[in-house]
Amino acid sequence: MDIERYLASDDCLSRDIAFCSIDDDTATLIRAAAAGILRSEKMLADLKLIDDAFDAPDCASRVGHLCADEYPRQDCDAAGAFLLVFPVLHRVERLRAFYAGHSIPDEYACALMEDLPRWISTYSDWNPGKRGFSQIFWLREHVLGHMFQIGRLQFQPWGWYLDFTPLSDGRGNFVLLAMAWLSLPNGRSVAGAAFFAQLGVSFYAYMPIVSDL
Repeated sequence: MDIERYLASDDCLSRDIAFCSIDDDTATLIRAAAAGILRSEKMLADLKLIDDAFDAPDCASRVGHLCADEYPRQDCDAAGAFLLVFPVLHRVERLRAFYAGHSIPDEYACALMEDLPRWISTYSDWNPGKRGFSQIFWLREHVLGHMFQIGRLQFQPWGWYLDFTPLSDGRGNFVLLAMAWLSLPNGRSVAGAAFFAQLGVSFYAYMPIVSDL
C-alpha cells in the first residue's frame, strides 16, 4: 500500500496508532493531519518523497532538507506538524511481520514502538505550546529493524571494525587498553569506555537475529 492510500485508510492508520500506544488526543491530531495532507498537493508530494527514500541507506542525504528545514511546520495546523510521523506509522505492520518471521513475540515490537509517543511528547517539551513530531531518523531505526529493545534498554547491533575483542584472544587488546590507561591524559576513562564498548559489541556477536528488512 502506497503512502497516499495509507493516509486514506482510517482502519490501517488506527491499527498502527493503537499499536504504538498513542494517546487519544494525539491520535485525533494525527488523523486530522492525514486528512490535511491529502488536501495539500505540496505536502502530499513532500511526504511521497520522504516515504520513497525512507528505506534507502542514503535517506538522510536525499530528504534531510525536508525533514530538518521544512517539517515539522506550525503554519499548517496538524498536517505540517505531524507529517513526519507517517513514514514511521506506514512501516509498523511490516515491522510486526519481521518480528513474527523471527519468532519474536509481538509485545516486543509494541514495547519498542512506544518510543514514538515518547518522542511526540518530547517535541512538546522542547517547543512549549506546540504539538508535532521531528525525530523521524531515530524512529526510522526502529521500524526498519535496526533497533531492538530489552527491558528499558535499546540496542543497535553493528559490526565491529577492529579484529579483536576482549572475549577472544585478548592479550594484544588488553596491552593496547593498558597503554591507553597509562599514557593518555584521561586514559582511565578512555580505556574503560573502550572495554565496555567492545564488551557490548561482543555480546551482539551472539545475537540470533540480524535485520534483513
